[in-house]
Amino acid sequence: MEKQPIFKFHFESGKPEADEACSFCQMHYGQYDLEQANVHVVLGGDGSVLSALHTQIEKGVDIPVFGLNYGDKGKMCNDPSLTGLNERVQRAERQIIFPLKLTYTLSQNGQKNQAYAFNEFTFFRDSPQSAHLLILLKNEVTDLIARLV
Repeated sequence: MEKQPIFKFHFESGKPEADEACSFCQMHYGQYDLEQANVHVVLGGDGSVLSALHTQIEKGVDIPVFGLNYGDKGKMCNDPSLTGLNERVQRAERQIIFPLKLTYTLSQNGQKNQAYAFNEFTFFRDSPQSAHLLILLKNEVTDLIARLV
């Protein structure tokens, strides 16, 4: 009888140089749809990990992301070794992160939208008008920036 995998992995390649390794992982460890997986393994760099986190938010999926460094710096990623992945994920130190949530209203039509970020938001104005900002930190209004000109 075959031993059931410890984890249901969803593998994703974030860089062309990681495609072959991603295919190896899918064959060796199995591949589950993101919605059925319990670990999201991203082979790429920090940008690939951030992109995967955004994908999870969009799809309403909340599972751990384990990054394998196939990028330049990879501060958010682990050594790209493909052996013993079950054990490596089991031993990994979990870091819980909370994304920034931006709710904004477009003045042209009053439509409300949301966006998420894990490191920063950047604002661009299309007109010379000032932007009025309300910033909540832990559900309390801050006066960090009241008006952006």
